Amino acid sequence: MTACAEKIPQTAERTPWFETETDLLIKAEILEESALEMTDTAGVHCYKAYLPWEKIFDEKHLSSYDMADYPAWQGYLLAAFAFKEAVTGESQEDIISLLIDGLRYSWTVTGFDGLLCRSLLPGYQGVRLDYMDTQTENPTKYWSRGETGEWFKNGVAAGHYSGTVFGLSILLYLQRQGDISLSENIEEKAIETLTTTVRYVLDNDYMIIDFDGKMTDYGFLDPQLFNSYFAVAMLNYLKAAGYYDEICAQAYEENADVWTNVAKEYNRLLGDTMLGIGRWTLEKVSTSDTLHYASQNYSLMLMEKETPYAERLATAADSVWSFFQYERHPIYTFMFIDQVRPEDKDIFLPAIIEDLRDFPDDKKVGREERKETPAFVQPLANRHISTYYWKSTCYSSFVDWKEDPDEDSVTFSGGDYLLAYWMGRYVGLVPER
Repeated sequence: MTACAEKIPQTAERTPWFETETDLLIKAEILEESALEMTDTAGVHCYKAYLPWEKIFDEKHLSSYDMADYPAWQGYLLAAFAFKEAVTGESQEDIISLLIDGLRYSWTVTGFDGLLCRSLLPGYQGVRLDYMDTQTENPTKYWSRGETGEWFKNGVAAGHYSGTVFGLSILLYLQRQGDISLSENIEEKAIETLTTTVRYVLDNDYMIIDFDGKMTDYGFLDPQLFNSYFAVAMLNYLKAAGYYDEICAQAYEENADVWTNVAKEYNRLLGDTMLGIGRWTLEKVSTSDTLHYASQNYSLMLMEKETPYAERLATAADSVWSFFQYERHPIYTFMFIDQVRPEDKDIFLPAIIEDLRDFPDDKKVGREERKETPAFVQPLANRHISTYYWKSTCYSSFVDWKEDPDEDSVTFSGGDYLLAYWMGRYVGLVPER
């Protein structure tokens, strides 16, 4: 074995520890029903919910807003329903409209159009709840009363904006392509939500400025930092919003040449480095940036198919495929095969389809015991249940329950499955069943 080969992770033996529905469409129907149950009347998707909610503001309902990433997973869920309409031809306008309303509710409680938050509790103006950290307890991510007296959690990060923008950019791309049919008022609401969100970042010099006037942790998106994710993310933000906003369009034209080169060169260095040291040797392996980069790059490449920048974006994606190809990440794999190297589908798709078949149809969890498995990528059947599988490490496996799930346990949303299934169906890489 060569030195380079020693840095390539192995795939662990598949050892399922739970039973699940293997018909992909039936599983999508099961997880969609659960996801809709977790979405409140204001449109906020509680991706870690305590079900059922017997009534508004009962203990289970209030506990379901103890979230940290709602705008990201809400945006990706929005994209899932847009892809579903494009595939099936069945209108998803009601849930699409509701999810957009849920994103805009951030503006209501923070008092700033375009400012997202990590979580919020629509309609609740009662006392501070046990899980609501104070500024003393968590100086950068804490709960406050907003302009309306309702509670919200601040400290939103770049990834939260990327999930939101992806959902809106895909929705409007599919509308422009004629793949879906939104009513005029829903389309206008989506456009306003996208442009206002993007302008909030652009007008603050590529920073996310919180309600207190300070930049949030992980709220710096300046592509000039020689970072491929920031470069591709901001290009996608500006390109998507630029169809409807002249200032965004101008910023895109001024920067696209430089930033696509940043993405290309950064990823060339990153790919060589990761293949040389082994990605699993890093102190912490998170695939959230994999998800956000893949989604932003996919959306951007859809809009840049016939431009000089398409080749650079493809080269950038190819450079880091040298290690991403082993990690069984469906969103990156779909982006890469659909936009960069379709001839590789027979090599890499079987593992992705296997993981979708193994995806749990019930994501209720207790307290888990996990085992880190450096240098071994775990098939999804081996992994612990995750709030969002596509942002969690693939180098960890489930061992046992420290505390079994019961009727009072939290249930995680299946929005991650719905995104992968319907995106995969849209690009023709996932079978119906």
